[in-house]
Amino acid sequence: MASDVNRTHAITLLTIFFLCTSFPVFAADPRLQFSSETILYSFERENQQGNSIQSMPLYEYMRMDYGDIDNIGLSLHAHGWARKDIADNGFYEDDTDGELLYGYVEYVPLSSSSSIKIGRQHIFSGIVNDSVDGLGLESFLGAHASVTAFAGFPTAYKEDNGTSGDAIFGGRAAFHDIRLGTMGISYKKVSDDGDTVENTAGLDTYLMVTGFLTCQGLSSWNFESRGWREHTYEAAIHRFRPILLTTLTT
Repeated sequence: MASDVNRTHAITLLTIFFLCTSFPVFAADPRLQFSSETILYSFERENQQGNSIQSMPLYEYMRMDYGDIDNIGLSLHAHGWARKDIADNGFYEDDTDGELLYGYVEYVPLSSSSSIKIGRQHIFSGIVNDSVDGLGLESFLGAHASVTAFAGFPTAYKEDNGTSGDAIFGGRAAFHDIRLGTMGISYKKVSDDGDTVENTAGLDTYLMVTGFLTCQGLSSWNFESRGWREHTYEAAIHRFRPILLTTLTT
């Protein structure tokens, strides 16, 4: 609704409440960790009609973890935010007033080499960088191999005619070596309202060439267009001052 910024004043007027440890009322249960941050902003902008609009959004960020999160067993994790415009002038009427960034139950079996997550979670693995409502699995197969898999609904498309016909699934298999680095092969397919939005496979690498030179990057292939989607590689020299050399092709 707002087009040009007239002026922004008194940004971050007040940090009302900031808490990074558990509330005292929960101190008796060491399995619970809760943090909350409340921030009030104030700014003025000019709308399309040339009128100045004063806005005072109040943001609340909350995070909660429950369970023996550093050990085996069940644990619960959640993180989200909410907003209330105290000025109530309709500045945010077309925007969401809050979001659950993640909220999932995790189970780590006795072997502790695997984990299972159910709920809203962010998958960052190889070519995959997506928020998913569903199931995520991760397992280490010995010291040199790991696999991940996921399936569910892509949260990016949940507002487009609901979740009917929406789906996302994929996974990654990787090889690890403490001296050489990591190489992985990943796959992802995304559908929105029954139409394929993305159907991609990729190869990602992180190589320790010498004690002071590392190389990393990825290449991805688009099955829909039958062509390369992206090549991104960079090399870092760690002797003396870090030097970063990057090449990007999309």
